[in-house]
Amino acid sequence: MENTRFHPGEEANDTELAQRMASLGDVYVNDAFSAAHRAHASTAALAHLLPAAAGLGMQAELEALEAGLGKPKKPVVAIVGGAKVSSKIDLLENLVTKVDGLVIGGGMANTFLHAQGYGVGKSLCEKDLAETALRIMDKAVDSGCAIILERIIGAIDDAHTVVWNGPMGAFEMNPFDAGTVAIAKHVAKRTHDGKLISVAGGGDTVSALAHAGVKDDFTYVSTAGGAFLEWMEGKPLPGVDALKK
Repeated sequence: MENTRFHPGEEANDTELAQRMASLGDVYVNDAFSAAHRAHASTAALAHLLPAAAGLGMQAELEALEAGLGKPKKPVVAIVGGAKVSSKIDLLENLVTKVDGLVIGGGMANTFLHAQGYGVGKSLCEKDLAETALRIMDKAVDSGCAIILERIIGAIDDAHTVVWNGPMGAFEMNPFDAGTVAIAKHVAKRTHDGKLISVAGGGDTVSALAHAGVKDDFTYVSTAGGAFLEWMEGKPLPGVDALKK
């Protein structure tokens, strides 16, 4: 078959297209976790028309994610980086209810520092989101989650599980890669020593770990960008839910 996206009914989760696909086989196996956040004909509707199962790659991903946030070994520390808080509000709101510590880095950290009254100079900062940052911090207090903007290495030392999405700065350029590299190497060492379960994902995150030379030293590194992020946000994944039925 041609790439499924070339069919108009694919993104509409069209039953008729799914029936045409189903006529070509006896069993449906979905091994594409990276597309599991999409309710498309090939990821959702088709799974209801044939005996359906997860492939081994999908299984490995789901088991790793379950170990990261589903039923993790506590304490759990989430590391979230990136340039803008505005792109990760849903993620932060969900994580503060799930983890024991939330490390915020990259340009996002400046917004939280600014909200607390610290000067950030000309650094990247979404000053108009100060109230949002304070709301997230209040929610974290209510949930018993520590917001961590400094002492990051110490927080990792206290953790049994680390879940990471987003670099700690502009890791593509020296010297702005220093924070990301130092933290990545520390997580990798504790993982290697058997003291930590480490799960990381997202395109920039994978690139950052590769830059630090530790991509193969984490417990699991997901290459699924959107699906990994939506899982961390606590959103349902249609491609996975269809297999459960």
